[in-house]
Amino acid sequence: MARSCIDLATKETDARLNPDQAPTKNLYDRIEKLINERAIPDRLGGLAHSIRKDGNDGAHDGTLSEAESDDLIDFVTVLLQELYTQPKNVEKAEERTAKRRADRNRK
Repeated sequence: MARSCIDLATKETDARLNPDQAPTKNLYDRIEKLINERAIPDRLGGLAHSIRKDGNDGAHDGTLSEAESDDLIDFVTVLLQELYTQPKNVEKAEERTAKRRADRNRK
């Protein structure tokens, strides 16, 4: 499920950033594309690939331990925060700043 989550999140992010392009089908290539576009920071690139690889192992081989599964959940949380939560927090902060400046300029 962690791999599926990253698959869907990266598809959505790719489509949002590149609405005029056909989506990248292969998850490995999509992760690399999003790293190159800085949607996934370099520091999290390895993490995204770990989720992909471990998710494949879990889905196909059923070989994940409980500790590995716990790590996957933690890793997915970090990556989703980076893709969704942090950008939204920055957007909200920018909106608040713009509103304060507009209010100040009206006085």
